[in-house]
Amino acid sequence: MKVLKLATIIDESGNLRLDIPTELASGAVDVVIVLNPSIPDTPQTKSYDFSDLAGRLSCAIAPCIENFEESDRIF
Repeated sequence: MKVLKLATIIDESGNLRLDIPTELASGAVDVVIVLNPSIPDTPQTKSYDFSDLAGRLSCAIAPCIENFEESDRIF
């Protein structure tokens, strides 16, 4: 058994064409193909960790509520 890994392109019609020379004698062989889409080399977005801020944030909503009037309701 021989494992081959290669990168190739699927054409516009969705066909994958393989032409792989081997060192095997002519005859029947079993072929297993695993298709795994390639991930383009793109910079990964940063994952921010805000867990250290839990319980440390305050909200200054009280001044806004004091100026709120019944006619300002939108629902």
